[in-house]
Amino acid sequence: APKDLYLQAKTVRGMTMTDTVEGPTRVIHATVTNTKGIIPEVNMVNPLQLIPALFVSGIPSWKDLGKTLYGQANQAKATTTPPLTPAIKKLSDQIVGTKKGRAAAEAIYTWLATHMNYVAVYLSPEQGFFAHTPEEILKNGYGDCKDYTALMQALLAAQNIKSERVIVNWGDLFAVAPVPFPGQFNHMIIYLPEYNLYANPTDRFSNMGVLGPLLAGKFVVRATPNGAVGFIGAQPEDVASYVHTGTAHLHEDGTLTGQDTLHPHGPVASSFRQEYSAGTSSSTRLYANALLQQTYLGGYGNIKASARPSDLTLDFVLNGSWTSPQAITMGASTEDTVYV
Repeated sequence: APKDLYLQAKTVRGMTMTDTVEGPTRVIHATVTNTKGIIPEVNMVNPLQLIPALFVSGIPSWKDLGKTLYGQANQAKATTTPPLTPAIKKLSDQIVGTKKGRAAAEAIYTWLATHMNYVAVYLSPEQGFFAHTPEEILKNGYGDCKDYTALMQALLAAQNIKSERVIVNWGDLFAVAPVPFPGQFNHMIIYLPEYNLYANPTDRFSNMGVLGPLLAGKFVVRATPNGAVGFIGAQPEDVASYVHTGTAHLHEDGTLTGQDTLHPHGPVASSFRQEYSAGTSSSTRLYANALLQQTYLGGYGNIKASARPSDLTLDFVLNGSWTSPQAITMGASTEDTVYV
């Protein structure tokens, strides 16, 4: 690279580097030797956290990345404070009704999660970084994470609620790179500074502020005039929980029947909403039967939900009934272990 071009370079996990200047050129040479391959594991972290690597960046700091993102968005007319148009104001007022403050923000978040469709089509590399205008997004009825965030910002601004765009890794990358570079991130969410709250409107199965294990605790860069960085807080233990109650009845012929109720909360509820939505696309009975066939006793049954998985205004409770024909061999003396 030209010696006057600003670049910072760092190596990690055993890779070595030399950094020299030869006339008008800066030469960075990285070497790695005797490195064992990575054996893939189930649910393992991103290999980028495990292998030797060279990181090179022309960005001075993570805050500079946030500042640049803020400025680029304004230049692309997908501003961090989208202009308030009559159509946006009217829709925002219809969504929130008489709600104020955080309740109004939750109403807007829920509307987005249930009325927008996620679609991402990039015809050029730059389109992966810029959102459409709120009016375009409304007209299309779909968008990617940046579009969700841009529209939510506009609807919040109509209620005088401040917000910031945030870039984060929604995936298996948990470590922070030694130098700032956009490849650290793959997703955009929103931050409400008044409530110190991060929200992911792209996730249509999670309530506002509920973030699963692939977002909780993650490093973020916020798009502000001066740039800002931080970490999403860990989800409290009592948020991710569920209550399960069940009964089982053993009949004379060895058949087992039962009823179960599952009431999940927080990220657990998000997972069950998503699983139920995908699993019951054809039939709730087929879904229940498929689950039962994976168990020790087998059988058939049915599962019904108290609300549509995408209806974030209502609690999501699952109620199931099941039958395992002749699951137990009955006799004068019967001893068996049953997992219900």
